[in-house]
Amino acid sequence: MMNQKTMNKILFAGSGYFAALQIIGLLKKYKNLEIITQKNDNPVKGEIKNLGLTVYEVSNKKELEETLESLKPDLLIVSDFGIILSPKSLSVPKLTINTHPSLLPKYRGPSPYISALLNGDKETGVTIIRMTEGIDEGPIYLQEKMTITNNENQISLRKKLADLTFKMLIDNLENIYKGTIKPIPQDNNKANYTKLFTKEDGKINWQENAEVIERKIRALNPWPGTFTFFKLKNGKELRVKILNAYIEKNNDLEIDRLKIENDKLKIKALDHYLVITKIQPEGKKGMNIKEFLNGYRNILSFTE
Repeated sequence: MMNQKTMNKILFAGSGYFAALQIIGLLKKYKNLEIITQKNDNPVKGEIKNLGLTVYEVSNKKELEETLESLKPDLLIVSDFGIILSPKSLSVPKLTINTHPSLLPKYRGPSPYISALLNGDKETGVTIIRMTEGIDEGPIYLQEKMTITNNENQISLRKKLADLTFKMLIDNLENIYKGTIKPIPQDNNKANYTKLFTKEDGKINWQENAEVIERKIRALNPWPGTFTFFKLKNGKELRVKILNAYIEKNNDLEIDRLKIENDKLKIKALDHYLVITKIQPEGKKGMNIKEFLNGYRNILSFTE
């Protein structure tokens, strides 16, 4: 007689890079993994297109409900998906779990590791929960912490969190499914929520401390990106993305807000200078600062 707790059909619902990295890791153990993703162009489709996986594409809640009804998975793993599951969708799989890149109940919502970088947190982690109707509110199966290094950025932190996540799943998925690991309710009194960042959130305010701006550059690149405007000597403005920078501490700041010294471009924040090392003029590719200055020596100032 078949064990009722056997995971014969496992589906993974995801669309973003955090999901794509987990899928690739899970394939080391679960070769029969099938994927549900959004119909738009997304990182999951791009990263797994040559892996021979079965992929189902949906564009809304109703299509998701219909897909799940037809497939009737034993286990559904949801992460970085982009479509909120309806009660009907949640009722179809025998178990639905969610992997979330934060130490829940801290940083519920769409941008947990970006928020951790912006706020200068020293640690973050991964939480695996039983999925419920409330966003990231389900009871916790497992949680593991990790350190955020001083030079961590959006891409590197996402990769580390995804690596930790798929290892946690590989080591514990059977015990979660069988009920050996019991979920523990979250403390809702300690919960806070992250926002979905837009391009306008990336505008740099040079009246902030250099440390705050430097964290913003690491947290918001490549998406939505951090940007400012330079004023050129011909009167035109040039929008540029600031891709990388470091702090040059100087308590005797000169009056100049923008300084070009040899091949260094420095912009004064509230307390110290930020030395820009990589930049991307609008409509062009990213470049190091020497390449940029070779073509834009006519910078006069920047607008705040």
